[in-house]
Amino acid sequence: MKASPYVRKIAREKGFDLRALNGTGPHGRIVARDLEGASRAITPSVRPTSTAIARAPVAPGELSPPEVRPLSMMRKTIARRLTESKQTVPHFYLTVDLDADALVELREHVNADLAALTPAGEKAEKVSINDLLIKACAVALRLVPQCNATFTPEALLFHTRVDVSVAVAIDDGLVTPVVRDADRKSVREISVEVRELAARAKSKKLKPEEMTNGTFSISNLGMFGVDAFAAVINPPEGAILAVGQVRKEPVVKGDAVVVGHRLACTLSCDHRVVDGAVGASFLRELRKIVEHPTAILV
Repeated sequence: MKASPYVRKIAREKGFDLRALNGTGPHGRIVARDLEGASRAITPSVRPTSTAIARAPVAPGELSPPEVRPLSMMRKTIARRLTESKQTVPHFYLTVDLDADALVELREHVNADLAALTPAGEKAEKVSINDLLIKACAVALRLVPQCNATFTPEALLFHTRVDVSVAVAIDDGLVTPVVRDADRKSVREISVEVRELAARAKSKKLKPEEMTNGTFSISNLGMFGVDAFAAVINPPEGAILAVGQVRKEPVVKGDAVVVGHRLACTLSCDHRVVDGAVGASFLRELRKIVEHPTAILV
């Protein structure tokens, strides 16, 4: 039997006997398209799977069975941790809608400067709104350290480091690589590091220590067109900021109605660590930074 590990894996999942197949690949090798044809013609030799069952004819009035996808180790871990978080951590939520005009303008200026400094023929670096927000959160956490804390049964741990976990979506689920000492790094350094961490996350090359021991999280779904949402806390951290997309909306400035940029942010807090007034203080500082963002460049 000539077949790649990938084809063997698919055959095991679908319950096909490779010995019963005629390979159409080079030198008779069994390739993926051979399995696609087999799913309609061969009875699984091991045990029926969801894919085979889903393709079987359905009698009138009967419901077609669902496709069953076994849980990966990552999905099992995500399910366990998030269930524990919602069951054991008393969440509460605070939402603000920020004026993002200055933040958008700053990003445009920074990217224009980076493009001007890039040699001809090379791809210019770019910073994102998320990069700026990571830095803004790090500065706000220095101003309100009560949000940079962890609950333990014996004591509250107020961290002297600001390590921001950044949610990154991958095929198997979600990982949170950590930007260490985000308050001490420039926006450009954060941008480069986030891109590198995200690339390694998607290629499954992150080390365990690069995904643990964060002190605060940020999750941004703005790139998917989401206006606002509330995120689940990533234990043992005490809070997570959920960020929506930058929206263009009519706003009143002075005596005129103009087009402005708005940004909704929701802070999910562990009430054992962060009280309402503390969470509100953090968002107040974050608002000041976002609406006057030159503070994150110094």
